[in-house]
Amino acid sequence: MVVYPINVPRRHYNGKEAKRRAKTAEFNRIAAELRVYLNRCIERRSDDIQVYYYNGIASETGNSVDVVRDILFPLECGHYGLTVAKSEEALRRQFQIATTA
Repeated sequence: MVVYPINVPRRHYNGKEAKRRAKTAEFNRIAAELRVYLNRCIERRSDDIQVYYYNGIASETGNSVDVVRDILFPLECGHYGLTVAKSEEALRRQFQIATTA
């Protein structure tokens, strides 16, 4: 589970290959776009625990599902999307409920 605000990992490449530099720059541009999009969505909703699916994120941002999955999966996401806790407190409450049930 991811805790708000979301930070999307970026790639780094300082080599000479122009093609690889361009690919890394495009990856980072989309990663920044996804970070802004998701954080705005999370802010707008009042739910403590929120679920977002890759296909929904992709259709809203105009990116392919594969690209969205490749960028967001390292954030402790599942195969179909991610679950976000709006705060550390919400995350603790969720785990208390899960362990006492």
